[in-house]
Amino acid sequence: MDDCCPRGQTRYEQVFGDRFARALAKRYRRRGLTSPERRIVDAVVEAGIDGATVLEIGGGIGELQLELLRRGGTSTTNLELSGAYEAVARDLAAAEDSRSERDASSAWIWPRTAPKSTRPIT
Repeated sequence: MDDCCPRGQTRYEQVFGDRFARALAKRYRRRGLTSPERRIVDAVVEAGIDGATVLEIGGGIGELQLELLRRGGTSTTNLELSGAYEAVARDLAAAEDSRSERDASSAWIWPRTAPKSTRPIT
């Protein structure tokens, strides 16, 4: 099976870089979640999200997490490979924080792309 990003981090960052992250955020701000994303959120809410802590692996810019926080989650953590998503995810979370006291954070797997302000994974 072909991989979108063979041979290491450099290729991955080229595919899932700043431009892609900004495009995802623009789409989310204009239209909200995609249909599959809405189904995921609905299923999680139905299973019970009130007061829950959410860990999303490969959470991109964090749009699912923000929606789960709106629906009753207490905090979220996004474990993401692409450091390019960090600034966009922070902007989305900051906009949400202005409307909510809930907590959203990110952790990055590759330390060389991780912002210094990121909390360590323990």
